[in-house]
Amino acid sequence: MSLTKALGLARTEEDVKDAYIKALGLQKYNKGLVDIRTEEIWFEAKEAPTPPVVMFAQLLCYVQDARKKGETIPPFLAVIDREKAALMETAKAFPLLADTAIKWPKSGSKVKEIERVALQRSFAAQMAPYIETHFVVYKLDSHEREFIDAVKHAIKAGKLVRTPITPDNLRQVFDKWVDMIGRELEGVDEVDYALLFFADIMHDGSKAAMANLPARLLHEGDQPLFLLNGKTYELSSDKGYRNFWAIYHRPPEEEHRAYLLERRDSLLPLDERSFKGVLYPAAHRGQGLRPTGRDAGQELAKRLHRVGHVLRRGQSGSEAFQPSQRLHEHAGPGGCRRDEGQSHLRGRAQVPVRLSQ
Repeated sequence: MSLTKALGLARTEEDVKDAYIKALGLQKYNKGLVDIRTEEIWFEAKEAPTPPVVMFAQLLCYVQDARKKGETIPPFLAVIDREKAALMETAKAFPLLADTAIKWPKSGSKVKEIERVALQRSFAAQMAPYIETHFVVYKLDSHEREFIDAVKHAIKAGKLVRTPITPDNLRQVFDKWVDMIGRELEGVDEVDYALLFFADIMHDGSKAAMANLPARLLHEGDQPLFLLNGKTYELSSDKGYRNFWAIYHRPPEEEHRAYLLERRDSLLPLDERSFKGVLYPAAHRGQGLRPTGRDAGQELAKRLHRVGHVLRRGQSGSEAFQPSQRLHEHAGPGGCRRDEGQSHLRGRAQVPVRLSQ
């Protein structure tokens, strides 16, 4: 059972804790004032969705108390609830722990009491300027695997490890990029997301890793800007941008870069992609599932209708398109038979047509 599904079934805070313990494969841990305590990570858990900064403020009370007592402090801190989780390196909070201007509650437990909600919020507000830029938030409905991998890598490597971008996860990373970054770019057409995405991932945050891409990533101070066709696009909010690149590593490994660029067409909206491959994208572009059965026949008919006007125009080129052959190759079980596919083309000249790649 996935962590997200287990959390959906959780009824209490203890259920939430147990779901995370199982998903993360924690072996040596104990529960107490610190909700889940291991040598490497301390967790603060809530049954109900709670702002991460509020949970971290409470957890840092326990860290500060342990620091004063000379106890061992873990290298990582995590906060968890039924919808999301967040990770932070404890070292990022050291300046905060040493700041004498911070008014620490006398006891972390007092922050948990219902009647202390106002104090809890006020204390979290003090913490926010210090820690909000240092923790990484994972929404579990979209980044469950990334969170689990990050925790396991942190325990193993002693540091937070970002998720690499590879041919295997390109589609998933792109979809999440669109949700967290693309939709924050004002005035961008959906068909241009793929170009801007590659400009972003083929960059290390300081300089481009590949030259001559159609779009470019620029910076104005600390703010990212995108340049495409002579027009610049700004983010309406950079919160998603910062969090996205706290989760993923860029640029991709050099061995993958050329191949990833070859798959750009697979990220285009379906209508645009169909004109690239006419019937189906080339194998190196998509790796998506092909329709089968009745769906295959319907899809073939739709796409044949779209390219019918190309056949009638009688364009010529170096690459010949034999409709009957393509139908024979791609019709699946239950789809169009070869003779059915050819019936769509009877009476039309079998002229060579150049396909755009």
